[in-house]
Amino acid sequence: MRLFVLAFLVLSSGPARAQDVLALLPTEARAPAQPLKTRYPVILAHGIMGFRAIQIGGVNVGNYFRGVEPRLRERGLNFACTNVGMTNAVEERARLLKAQIDFFYPGQKVNIIAHSLGGLDARLMLTHLGMGDRVVSLSTVGTPHRGTWCADWAVRYVGQGMGVEKLLAKLGVPVDAFSNLQTEWCAEFNKRTPDVPGVRYFSYGGRQPWYEITPPFVPFHWLMKIKEKTLAGHELHHTE
Repeated sequence: MRLFVLAFLVLSSGPARAQDVLALLPTEARAPAQPLKTRYPVILAHGIMGFRAIQIGGVNVGNYFRGVEPRLRERGLNFACTNVGMTNAVEERARLLKAQIDFFYPGQKVNIIAHSLGGLDARLMLTHLGMGDRVVSLSTVGTPHRGTWCADWAVRYVGQGMGVEKLLAKLGVPVDAFSNLQTEWCAEFNKRTPDVPGVRYFSYGGRQPWYEITPPFVPFHWLMKIKEKTLAGHELHHTE
C-alpha cells in the first residue's frame, strides 16, 4: 500500500511534504490524516488476474487494491478503480481502460496509478489510443516493462507443454495476458510504444523476503532468483 500512496504523492504534488512522508513510516504515533487533493482525479488500474472487488451475497469481501482505497478515501481523494478483465490481451484491456476513464471522468484529465500488467495497458492506451492529452501522469507499480521470465516459463511449460492453454481456449477463457508478459513480447511492445511527450512517467518497484510472499508464488520467486544469477554470471563472463 505504501508504494501506491508514495506514487500518488509524487505525481500529485511534486516533492512530498514532510508530514506525508512521515505518514508512510511504520510508527504507532501518527498524526490524523490530512486532506490530500489533486488537481486531477486518479485512476487505479489493476494487473493480471485483477478485479474491482469480490462480493458474496451483495457483501464486499475483498478489493484488488486492498487497503489503498480506504486510505485514499480517508484523505478525500477523487479517484476511481477500473476493471478491464483478468486474463485478456493488453490491447483489449487498454480499450476497456480508455472506455472506463471516459465513463468516470468524461472530457477530464486524469492521473493513472497502474499495478503490474496494468502499466502496459496504460502505456498502450496512451501511445496508440490517443489518450496522451487526457493523462497528466502515469505511475506504474511493479510493472514488468521488460517482461518476466516467470511468464516465459509458465507459457512454455504449463500453457503449451501441459496443454493448459488449449484447454482454457476450449472453455472460452482468454490467456493472452500471460503471453503479453513474456520477455520477447515486451521487447517488441517497447519498440512500438514510446512514451508520449507531455505525459509524466514514473515507475516503482519493491522487494520482500521470500517467507513473506503468498505461498503459491514462492516457487516463482526462486525461479526468478535462479534466472537472475544465471544472467549475472553470463554478463560477468563476457565483461572480464
